[in-house]
Amino acid sequence: MITLISLVIEGVTIVVCFHRLYGQKIRLDLKTVCLVIIHVLFLGMFNFWQISKVAVGIIYIIYFVYCKAKFKESFIMSGISIFLLGVIMTSFQFMCLIITSIFIPENEPVRIIISDIEALCCILLLPGSRLDRLRKYIFIKNKGVAGILGFVGMVIVFLLMQDKMSEGVQAEMFVFAVPAVLMIVVLVGKWNSSQERIEQIEKELDNNIRLQEKYSELLQKVRLRQHEFKNHLAAIFSSHYTYKTYDKLVEAQREYCQKLAWENRHNGLSLIGNDVLAGFLYGKFQELEEGGLCVECEIHTKLQRMAVPNYYVIEALGILIDNAAEAYKDAGQGKVSFSVAADEDSYCFKIRNQFAYVPYAQIEQWFKLGGSTKGEGRGLGLHHVKTLCNEWEMSIRCENIEIGRENWIMFTLVVKSAGSQE
Repeated sequence: MITLISLVIEGVTIVVCFHRLYGQKIRLDLKTVCLVIIHVLFLGMFNFWQISKVAVGIIYIIYFVYCKAKFKESFIMSGISIFLLGVIMTSFQFMCLIITSIFIPENEPVRIIISDIEALCCILLLPGSRLDRLRKYIFIKNKGVAGILGFVGMVIVFLLMQDKMSEGVQAEMFVFAVPAVLMIVVLVGKWNSSQERIEQIEKELDNNIRLQEKYSELLQKVRLRQHEFKNHLAAIFSSHYTYKTYDKLVEAQREYCQKLAWENRHNGLSLIGNDVLAGFLYGKFQELEEGGLCVECEIHTKLQRMAVPNYYVIEALGILIDNAAEAYKDAGQGKVSFSVAADEDSYCFKIRNQFAYVPYAQIEQWFKLGGSTKGEGRGLGLHHVKTLCNEWEMSIRCENIEIGRENWIMFTLVVKSAGSQE
């Protein structure tokens, strides 16, 4: 009875491990139920007839057939999944067996059941999405990972077989177990670090491609308007033939020039010197203006290479611009102004909007987690900007300034230029 319960738990653990490897939710369909039943009958039969433990490896052929039928992948990918299944199952079984043996050294049936339950719980906690990426990572470009995992898997399988055949792990073989488990931990840690870096690069690449399209759209509009500009100048110069009085002429020319300036208000972004940032700002300003917001933009410098990746500068600026837009909507009036300038070793991005005077003690609270006045669960944006500044040695400050007897809230983001960091 103990053996039957152990085999059922092990069969369920294998099903869970398969679904974790493919990053899918566990679903008990006909194929899955059949796999558990076959697993229990097959290994139960081997145990009842005392067939050689080495022959138990045949069960992996059944696992392969299930994997191919259930998840419908290629033979190579299914083989990698079976390989990882063996490594994960044997690793967790071995570690749980060692831990359980320390606390329950005598009662073997209880020890087996408890170690199987521990292994099931551990595999349930595995992150499915990362295991799925690990399979593809091994398939695409890392044969070394497969080799190391294979070696570790063989060592642990050998130790498990020894435990089953000799009713205990010998002390001299335990020496091989500790390095094997440590190799898995180190390998998974290194892979996780490299995976995070790959994800970051992919996000930056996708972001750059999207913003490059916006920048191309901006350039195309600038080029089209260059062809129209001469015609507009001619219309302004010849307007004196249309208006008989000087005052009407001046008024007409002023309105025409204001309209011309408004249509070309974002042309300066093409001279900022950073295609990705220009594309982001152009898209952002378009989005705000479509929502009825008036945006002023002043470019006082050409950006060279910054010490901070574009991705994080854009992330910080996006939050600051969105906050200014929200303040505009709350007030129902005013406008948002953006400018960028340079000093000796850094670039200053300034975002300001018309707003009532805010005490500096309250401004400090804005940068704390949950310190927003918008309500519970809000106020994460400025706290995140502060975190980015600490991570990338940027600086952020907020102040009240007075322009034309109106109070403005101005955020200044200072980003070091690449040449300032030795």
